Amino acid sequence: MNARTAPLPTTVIQAFGDESSRRLGLLLLAQSIQAGLRRQDGIKYQPHRPDDLPELPEAVRLRVRLRQELRRFLDLVAEHPSVSTCEWTDWAALASDPELWSDPLLSAEWAAHLLPHSFDARFTLAVNHLRVGRARASLDRLRSIQEHLPRQREPRARVLRNVAAAYEVLGDPGGARWSAEQSFRTCPWEHANLASYVIYLALDEARADHVETVRSACAQAGKHFDRAALWQLLDHKAGPATAALRTDPIIHDRFRRAVLA
Repeated sequence: MNARTAPLPTTVIQAFGDESSRRLGLLLLAQSIQAGLRRQDGIKYQPHRPDDLPELPEAVRLRVRLRQELRRFLDLVAEHPSVSTCEWTDWAALASDPELWSDPLLSAEWAAHLLPHSFDARFTLAVNHLRVGRARASLDRLRSIQEHLPRQREPRARVLRNVAAAYEVLGDPGGARWSAEQSFRTCPWEHANLASYVIYLALDEARADHVETVRSACAQAGKHFDRAALWQLLDHKAGPATAALRTDPIIHDRFRRAVLA
């Protein structure tokens, strides 16, 4: 008579499912970031601490690893449905969806589902909502993230900088300027925060009053600050900020001298 194999304890199945979910979530997060980097939309987002994530291999290797992990997870959910809050058919649909390899929002949504406590996963999802114009959804997620931020200043500043962008899209320039200033005050040594702050000052209708603020902010940026690069961004690539400055050539010249002084 053949001896039956004893069923695995529920705790063991759940622990195995948690680890499998974590591995799959990290790979989906990596896929979201890599797919986003291939986009030509000017948004080159990467997580603040990429060491917490799997290495970002070239696309073919990442796809192979992700396909393998998805197959394993499908088999696990088929045998033990309790390890997932989603149905097996949901995972099967994801595995067969060609958009998985090109749409950073799709993989970000699933990564955030599997890694609900991960700052990087939640932030990546918020950024990708903003990337496709879903500013309200992005802002709601960013506000939720602000309630559980890491202690480091850099991720705090990045959240605030994206809050500013969301406010701008939603037509709230005051909220955008305030958030950009808080981002800069939180982490003045990151030049992206300074650039965001200066751009939103340029968009203010009272920008004539901000010239000294711009000069002071640039002076705080340190000796490694590339003033010429910031001015090029503001004068040629900043979209609405460039247009706002060029409506008044006197203010344009004052901003230029404030940045480059």
